Parts: sequence; C-alpha cells; structure tokens
Amino acid sequence: MNPAISPPPGNIARAVLELLVRATEAKAVADAYVFSTDAWELSEGCDELTRAAAGHVRCFYMYRSGRLVESANFGLDVLRLLRRVSLPSHLSEVLRWTGFSACETGDFTLAIDLATESYRIAEGEGDMRGRIIAMTLLGGVFERSGDPWQAERIMRNALDLARELKEPYPLVTSLNNLGAVLIGKFYTMRDSITDREEAERVLLSIHPLVKEAVTLAPTIDDQFILTLTRGNLGEVLVHLEEYDEAETLLATVFEEAVARGYRAIQGRVKCSQGELLLARGDFSGAIATLDSIRVLETVREHVATQLRLHYALYVAHRSLGNDSHALAELEQFRLLESRRSIEQLRAKSELMVTRFEADENKRRSIEQAYELARQQAKRAAALQKLALQDDLTGLPNRRALDARMARAVERARESESPLSVVMIDIDRFKSINDRFGHLTGDRTLNEVAAVLRATFRIGDFIARTGGEEFVVVLEETDLRATNLLCEAFRTNLLEHSWAKLAAELFVTASVGIACSPPGELDELLDLADQAMYRAKESGRNRAVVSAAAA
Repeated sequence: MNPAISPPPGNIARAVLELLVRATEAKAVADAYVFSTDAWELSEGCDELTRAAAGHVRCFYMYRSGRLVESANFGLDVLRLLRRVSLPSHLSEVLRWTGFSACETGDFTLAIDLATESYRIAEGEGDMRGRIIAMTLLGGVFERSGDPWQAERIMRNALDLARELKEPYPLVTSLNNLGAVLIGKFYTMRDSITDREEAERVLLSIHPLVKEAVTLAPTIDDQFILTLTRGNLGEVLVHLEEYDEAETLLATVFEEAVARGYRAIQGRVKCSQGELLLARGDFSGAIATLDSIRVLETVREHVATQLRLHYALYVAHRSLGNDSHALAELEQFRLLESRRSIEQLRAKSELMVTRFEADENKRRSIEQAYELARQQAKRAAALQKLALQDDLTGLPNRRALDARMARAVERARESESPLSVVMIDIDRFKSINDRFGHLTGDRTLNEVAAVLRATFRIGDFIARTGGEEFVVVLEETDLRATNLLCEAFRTNLLEHSWAKLAAELFVTASVGIACSPPGELDELLDLADQAMYRAKESGRNRAVVSAAAA
C-alpha cells in the first residue's frame, strides 16, 4: 500500500473496493487514475461511505497526475462527503491534496483554510504524522503567497518534528518540501541587488536537504516521491552550475515522469532542462525546449512553473536579439507576477480579517478589519513598481533596466535612431565603505543617484544595477551628446559637496559609453561595460567610449 494514502475501509461495496485496490497497486499513475475514476462512477448510488472512499482515492490520483484545477474543484466535493462520515485520516489527506492543488494554481485563501483544517484534525486525533504533513502544506502556502521567510520557519519546525518521529515518509516529505520552499525563496531573492548574497547562501543550503531526501526516498514505497525529490535535486544542480550532473539526472527523471504519467513533474523538469541550456549559452535550444511545454495544461495551471518559463524565454530571446519576443515574454511574466501578487495580498487580507473576527476580545469593529484589507489592496497597486525599484536609491533596478532596454532597442530599430548606453562605476567604493563605514557608503550612493538625476535629462533612464554600478539609457541620443552629458556628470561629481557626509570623502567615477550606430543594439550593455573597465584600467575618473562607437 502506498504510504502517502490511507487504505480504503473494508466495509464498502465490494466491486468499488476491488477497483480502489487495483488503483493503489498500479505502477503508472495514469492507470491508477483510470481505476479510481471507474470506482467513482461505480459508487454513484452506493452508500455515502463507499462514495467518500472512492472520491478519496480518485482525488489522490487526480492530484498526482497533475490535474491541479480539476483536483481543487473535485476535492471540495469529496470533502463535503468525508465530513459526513467518520474517516478522519482520509479527510485530512483530501484537505492536503486539495490544498496543494489550490496553492499551485494561486488560490491561496482556499489553501490556507484547508491547511488549517487539516492541521486541527491531525492535532485533535493526536496524529503527529498528519500534523507534520499539514505543516508542509501550510509552509508551501506561505512560500507561494509571498512570504518564504515564514514558510521556512514552519517547514524547519516540521522537519524537527519529523526527525523526532523517525518515520521515513514524513521525514522525506519534510526534507523535500523544505527544499522546495527554499528554491522558491531563492527565486524571490536572486534578482534583488541587496539580497543577492543571501540568495546564494540560500541556494547552498538547499543542496544537502534535497540530497538527503533523494537518499532516503528509496526507503519508502512511493515512486512519485522518489521522482519528485530527484527532480528538485536536478533543479538545484542547475543553479549550482553542476551542469553535467544536472543534465544526466534531469534526463532520467523526465523519462520516469513520462513512463509513470507524472504530468506536473514533466513540466517542471522540462523547465529545468530549458534553464540548463540557457545557463550553457544554448539560447536556441532553450527556446525550443521551453516552447515545447508552454501549451501543456499542467504548466498553464502551475503558476510557479509559468513564471520560470516566461522569465527563461525572455532571457533566451533577449540574448539572441529577438527583442519583440523577449518583450512579449517579459510582459507575460510581469502580468502573471502582478496577478499572483494581488492574490497573495488578498489571501493575507482575508486571513487577517478572519483572525480579527475570531478574536472578540481584541476586536473593536469589523470596519477596522476591512480597513486593513483595503490597505493591503492598495499595496497591491504599488507592488509591481516596488519590484522594479532599488530599495536604497529609489532608482529603477536591474529588472526594470532589462524591460526598458528591450523596448528601447525595439524603438531604435523601428525608427533607425541612435541609442546610447552609459555604464558608471564608483571608483574605489570598497575603500569608502572600509574607511567611512557602510552607512556613509549608502549615503554616498544616494548622493551619486541625486547627481545623476540632476545631470541627465528627464527622458533618460537611470538605473542602479549593482552595489556601486549605475546604467543610463539615452534614446535618440548620439555619441557627441552622450559624451557631453557624461563629462558634465563627472564634473558635477567632482564638485559635489562630499564633506557634508564625511571629512576627506572624495568621490569619482569611471564611465563607459556605447552608442549605435555603429555598435550593434544587442551588444550595447556589454560594450559599455567593457569601456567602463578600460576607464578603470586607464586610471579611473574618466569616460571612455567603446571602440565600436569611436
């Protein structure tokens, strides 16, 4: 019997029971789903216990076969049956499967409700195993709903309980799901300038967890969990740049997922394979691989996989100079991210209202709760803007630069007008931090941002892309005008009153300039970067024009 599902009760209609047993013994999830569907259809007209038992098994294989939207809807029908019969373990399991399905499709409010009910039932039954698995669902909900830090705390508590319980299945599930939560946390933080180092630490912490899960998975009789854990390990190896090992593992996992009908795993693994090709510089191969899964129903239903898919396609198309395709993928990514953000805020708002109503001693008025919800909704409108903004200086960040460059390149090509890019790096910024302290360093960056705003024109796009790096994009601006603006910036920087921050503080910058024509549009950022490094090598505090534009 599969350890992930409780056996059906023996006192149900015999013909239905036989089909349910065949489902749980089937090796391929597609066959198991067929048997469980036959049992469900046969149970129509039978007693409620038989009907509930059949729905319980069908819901399990519906979830495992990747039918997420269908699983969430069907699970709610089965829950109404299970609440009327005495099968607490079966009820808890359907709550979890339905909750996981709702979580992956973005219905966070429903997922939180189901996770909470599952935990309360397990706690009431004294079921430590059920509590642990319910906690993994709740952790997953928090990660998907935009709070990976709270998710990690819950998941680590679940893992501690699982190690104490010493049962293989909850332990493997806790390890695997904690790894999945941390992968989500890594994706959340990796594009943030201020969180990049923390993101790398998170990535390094994932590997031993998923490795342990893969090592322990064969001790439980559940091929789905083994395939899932190995797929997660392959995904982590891609980001750790262990490309050869990742390639072999992902190919094996994909074959297993196809052979056994694990459709949701197929989409996620194929996405990892596309990201692997992208990391290796095979942009055309990455596009072909990722395009092959974008039409799959399981991918369209799985929000996290969709986000990975669109972002990887955006990077691949941008790298090949397919700017219209890159912009389309980036817009899809932003739209999906915005929708998920709104759902995240809605879930948090509704949860806040529920807690407020439940605590009569603290409640002053239901209007206060709704006001909190309205405040959260207002934040949703600003969320996308914040996601594109540097926390320290308020300038656009690297993500915003990518989007702006894609549009600027497209416009430059259509209008055949010049496009200039300026790369700026503060000279010896580390010594400023070391000598005057990080607070002064941060204030210095803010002052540099102010000088940039004062020097460049209103229509010019200024972004902070790294610790002390800034980029300016100047549309319809030729090399001569760009050079004049850069020299004005250097002069303004030299004449700025740095003493107000610290005595003896003196700030200069190295500037690289690239312009098209004659430089290629797709190479402007790289050309400007190379020119900036030549400015560094030439003695700093100067502007150097790219050789391609000189």
